[in-house]
Parts: sequence; C-alpha cells; structure tokens
Amino acid sequence: KLFRHQQLLNLLFHGSSMKFTFSNRYVDSKGSFAKLKGYIRTFLKFSAISLMHFLPTTSLIKKINQDAQQYPFSDAKYISVLVDCASGNKREVYEKTLFDNRSLY
Repeated sequence: KLFRHQQLLNLLFHGSSMKFTFSNRYVDSKGSFAKLKGYIRTFLKFSAISLMHFLPTTSLIKKINQDAQQYPFSDAKYISVLVDCASGNKREVYEKTLFDNRSLY
C-alpha cells in the first residue's frame, strides 16, 4: 500500500516539475494527419502540465520523505526501490534478505 502511494507521489512530483515543449517530432510525423496530431499532442501536454504546476513540488518531496521514514528499515521484510533519472525511472520491491551481507563501499 505504501509503495503504491509512493509511486503516485513520485508521478505527481515529476508532473509538477515538467516543462512545456511543442509536440512536432514523432515517428509518425510523415503521416496524413501528422500536423493535426502534433496540435492535439501539444494541446494535451500544455493542459496537463498547466494543471500539474498547481501542485507544490517541495511539499510532494517532503511527503515522499516522510512516508519513507515512517517504517524503520531494521523491521522491514520488503524494501521498495525508487530510482529516478533523466532517461526514465525504475520501481521495484525486493525482499530484505537480498541485501544481507552487501556493502555500499
């Protein structure tokens, strides 16, 4: 339940920090309705990004961190891993035993 909540907060955070760009370069840009598709995509992106900018980005980050600190690591049976980068993100849940006897340095 907490993992799904964290995924939603993560999605909202990324949406609130998005920037607007025109949608004019796609694989199907040589199709018969390419110009219309570009306008529709641009309108939908602009609408979604405009709505998402009302979300307070710093509050979302604080909420993500509060939720992550809610349960102690030592008592956990499963560990949720959320990794975000410019090229995409990865979300997984692992058993804690996978990380036994591992060192980060």
